[in-house]
Amino acid sequence: MSRRLSIDTDGVGAGATGLRAAAAQLASIISTLDSGVDAQHQPWGDDKIGQGFAGQWVPSKNDLLDSGRDLARVLESAADGIETMAKGFTATEDENIDSLRGLHGDLSAGTPSAGGHRTA
Repeated sequence: MSRRLSIDTDGVGAGATGLRAAAAQLASIISTLDSGVDAQHQPWGDDKIGQGFAGQWVPSKNDLLDSGRDLARVLESAADGIETMAKGFTATEDENIDSLRGLHGDLSAGTPSAGGHRTA
């Protein structure tokens, strides 16, 4: 039983485009959130209760923003990898086609193939 590997490189490329769009949208959301929070100028105040709140909230806010930025970078990197993979499959297919065309020409001319056999 033979197995067939088939890759829709156009479809794969569309997936990469979608990931890239998601990365850009996430980066925009994180940027908007960061700007919006900073525009509030620490509304919790400088008293003891406000400082206690800030001590818990600010590190969590920074972690959330950093995680969002990291995820956007991961999505962008995944899109790069998918595009590279699609280009690699396309190049391999093109090389195989060229090799088969060359083999066909060799066989038609009665010249030895890679296995040393001749056609009559």
